[in-house]
Amino acid sequence: MKQSLTFAVIDEQARGHALAWRLANCPEVNKVLLIRQNALFGACHPKMEVCHQFDEKRPDTYDLLVDFCQDKRIDCVIIGSTKPMVNALVDHFAGAGIPTLGAPKQSTRLETSKLFLKDLCQQYSIPNPDYFVCTKTAAVAELPDTSFPCYLKSDAMIRSDYSAVYVESRNSAIEVARRLFSNQEARYGRRYPIYAEELCPGKELSVTILLNNNSWCILPTVQDYKKLLDGDKGPNTGGMGAIATISEHSTIYKTIKAAIIEPTLFAIQCEGLSYTGFLYFGIILDNTGQPLLLELNCRLGDPEAQAISLLVEDDFAQNLYSAANQATLADTVRWRHAYAFVVYVVPLAYPEEAQTEALIDPHDFIKQTSDNNQVLYFWGHYEAPNERGKEKQWNKRLFCVAALGESVLAARTTVYSELSNLALKGITYRKDIGMVYDKNSQ
Repeated sequence: MKQSLTFAVIDEQARGHALAWRLANCPEVNKVLLIRQNALFGACHPKMEVCHQFDEKRPDTYDLLVDFCQDKRIDCVIIGSTKPMVNALVDHFAGAGIPTLGAPKQSTRLETSKLFLKDLCQQYSIPNPDYFVCTKTAAVAELPDTSFPCYLKSDAMIRSDYSAVYVESRNSAIEVARRLFSNQEARYGRRYPIYAEELCPGKELSVTILLNNNSWCILPTVQDYKKLLDGDKGPNTGGMGAIATISEHSTIYKTIKAAIIEPTLFAIQCEGLSYTGFLYFGIILDNTGQPLLLELNCRLGDPEAQAISLLVEDDFAQNLYSAANQATLADTVRWRHAYAFVVYVVPLAYPEEAQTEALIDPHDFIKQTSDNNQVLYFWGHYEAPNERGKEKQWNKRLFCVAALGESVLAARTTVYSELSNLALKGITYRKDIGMVYDKNSQ
């Protein structure tokens, strides 16, 4: 094993900040370069360096990134978000012979086309909710009465609050369908199919594996909170909070492995879509305890990555380096016997279209939060400071407050105590993360 590793993490979100922080704390890591356009403030690890010089709008950006990583002698690149993968950044790095964790353009279909995944599930007998495909609003109006209530989803990736919209009746479904098609046209200039998915009551879990061409291993499983408001109400978001840990030896994990993970990996191999990186399974355990596959992502989730980063042990960097260099992986990474607890802070208008401005002074905020070493702050997407020296935030999630604890209650108390002491304007967060937690899942 190499004893002095240099990583590059390419990610605009708090997920990238968390990964860079975790890697910087691994003893065999020499340096971590966090590459993102937006400004990042908050206490950084001495081994971390934040690079802002790459403009995504430049046509030669990816070539410049490859040259940069070669010049810095990067041992492993981690692509955090989907868009660069769709735009073939992983293919650029592969062509230069730089070990990279991320999906090549061809394999991103697993995430970017929900109906491609549905077809895959049907072909390879992977359990998933029933669905009806609709190519126009009139098709939604003709759905059987037994379809409602259900979720309407878009085949193509669009805003989080439109990714899965709960509808109770035919009339509300027609209105939502119009909005989905309109949103697609605004983003892509065309309409993609949508589908009505069966409503399956149960508990959602985010299961992530690290894989390469030879093997795979399980990461800590996370319970994500996607709805904006307390009580799981309001629109879907990118994620408002998370709790992690679940035993890899539990009955639930064994069931998920046999019913979902193994047949999905078989399908990916048969379809020629194998890659090296992270694969995220969005799963729901129905009321009988059976797992159903809701979605796949070719990356770590956010805030799942923040929870995972708190839990994994110090050999995590070697795990990632080994995966990127096609070494055979153990069945699971090592992680702490603890609970990770994460809550996202967002602007009051999130996730609406209108621009909002969070009234946060970076210098004052760092002073305010630097004394508590029990919590961690992972920072999301910020623009450059405006003329008043504040940070302008374009309707993205702002930052996470995260902590470990010996129980969910202990970790929850630490995080919410910190949040209650923040003197910030124009922000909000869910107050009920972890209030209901299924101990049977441990």
